Amino acid sequence: MLLDPVVLGELIRHLQEWQSLHEAEGTDSLTGPDGSIYCLADMLHLYELSRRLDPLEALAIRCLYEDRPDAEAARLMATDGSRQVSDYALDGLRRLCAEIRGMPSPGGLRERADPGVPGRRDLALCQV
Repeated sequence: MLLDPVVLGELIRHLQEWQSLHEAEGTDSLTGPDGSIYCLADMLHLYELSRRLDPLEALAIRCLYEDRPDAEAARLMATDGSRQVSDYALDGLRRLCAEIRGMPSPGGLRERADPGVPGRRDLALCQV
């Protein structure tokens, strides 16, 4: 399964709700809008990995997670307005998806002690 950046964005946007559902009912996997099954642990890991992106991309993804309105996100990001917040978020989501596929993208994830997502793993099987 290849994770689509738009689907990843929607999963991140609703991640807090999913975490609450997990705490209340023990739900640790969901069927996404594309019909694939996604694991909460994998999505949490990917959200954590987003911190290793370009700072503006990482902040745009955090604003998705916090479900902030675009105007508020733009103020937090203090951008010059030449690009929409959603453009920064989508670029970051694409980089995360490329890393999952084992194809590092230009300007991909910054190196840290965490080895990151192993390449070519099936998220539907909770292998991240």
